[in-house]
Amino acid sequence: MSDLQIAFIVTATLAGLLLVFIVLFKPIKRHAFRRNFIRIYGRMIYKIALDYDFYLINQFGLVREENAIKTIDHILFGSKWIYVIKDCCYFGAILAKENDASWIHYISKKKKRYIDNPLKTNAENLNQLSMITQIDKNMLISIVVINDDCHIEPFERTSKTNFFVPRNQLPKLIKALENQEVESIDEVALDRAVKDIYRLNLNRSK
Repeated sequence: MSDLQIAFIVTATLAGLLLVFIVLFKPIKRHAFRRNFIRIYGRMIYKIALDYDFYLINQFGLVREENAIKTIDHILFGSKWIYVIKDCCYFGAILAKENDASWIHYISKKKKRYIDNPLKTNAENLNQLSMITQIDKNMLISIVVINDDCHIEPFERTSKTNFFVPRNQLPKLIKALENQEVESIDEVALDRAVKDIYRLNLNRSK
């Protein structure tokens, strides 16, 4: 076999491997993101907490439901608000209305399914957190975070305390809310709230 033939075989093999990589890269990347999105979002929220010197509690066990624990993904304690954050990951497109019980998730052009409205789910989490901890609901902000590459059909939003944002817009939203001209939370009361919520965490290690 000549050097030219060997070079051709090596080049063709590498080109084939590159083509396979290109074809498989996106599905593999999506699968990895879907498995780890809560951790990925958590790193970003942790950075926000560091940048602003905020308290943060991840994976807060809210209530027991039969054999499972209902969990709030993140509670971020800001200077002006306490943020109750829910992580979501949906590939494809979503057709939504703010107050509908269910949204339509278009996985592909020919495949769709109904999903629970995460705005309502997280608003319920916020209400339960307020009842359990006795924290005034007026101090709490609900935020649902979605992956950047999910297409959301624009829909009217009327709530000023329940937000739905792409992941890359979360820091900007937190900054805007913290810059609102409202009274800051008393630091002593905030510290007490953090400790009380931490103690109530059903996911807390004994």
